[in-house]
Amino acid sequence: MCFFSFPAFAAEVEGSYGTTDNGIYGWAWHKGHFGEILTVKILLYYDDPSKPKKSLSLTADKYNKNVEEEIGDGWHYFDAAVDWKSLGGKPSKIKAYAVYNDDWIGIGATASGSSSSGSSKSSSGSSSSSEKSKSSSSDSAKSSGKAKSSESSKPAESAKAADTSSKKGKSLGTFSVTGYCTCPQCIIGQGLTYSGKKPTGNHTISADLNKFPLGTKLMIDGIIYTVEDTGGGMVGNKLDIYFDNHAAAAGFGRQNKEVFEVVE
Repeated sequence: MCFFSFPAFAAEVEGSYGTTDNGIYGWAWHKGHFGEILTVKILLYYDDPSKPKKSLSLTADKYNKNVEEEIGDGWHYFDAAVDWKSLGGKPSKIKAYAVYNDDWIGIGATASGSSSSGSSKSSSGSSSSSEKSKSSSSDSAKSSGKAKSSESSKPAESAKAADTSSKKGKSLGTFSVTGYCTCPQCIIGQGLTYSGKKPTGNHTISADLNKFPLGTKLMIDGIIYTVEDTGGGMVGNKLDIYFDNHAAAAGFGRQNKEVFEVVE
């Protein structure tokens, strides 16, 4: 049995969701609480509008540049692969909820009562609702925080490591490293780097330009990258490696890597 309530903190939870041919994605956060991670419940409805055919339980803890542009913190993104074909196509209705203090708070179009995807920024006194559920939804799935992919989530093994004119220098320390590509889920713009160059796999990396100016070479796992890009989330010991496709970038997730300077 499900019931609705209208907690005061519903106005502080924001989010959105959407679908692709391969799955579902979106973001959710407790406004202003940058270090707090929310669980997101996705309910997919087909023939029976009162009972979801499939439910997903995801964690909004991935990085996305579009989300960073939207709310100032990119680490509240979620995505999951969904085999729409096995379900009979895309659902007739989707409901998405961010879980906060055991309450299910509608995000995106769910907050406004629509079944299509969208974004929501709830305000006090709005029609946004939260749903607390004890019902057993079918086919529950949990996100591991990294998108599943048949492709390798590591830079290609065939990539050139240090060439004959370059050597590994001293360690620069351990960095939080993520992956990105030029798909709409990862970036906004024309697909060019901050330097104006087209990004290249196993070569382009985004960094804090106050720490590593454009053109700086960094070695990670034996591969030499060149700093050609940056972003609002690239502060201090954070790096973003460019991948040629979203599956590889999402599969890489977020990892702690030792970074070395390159001596030429």
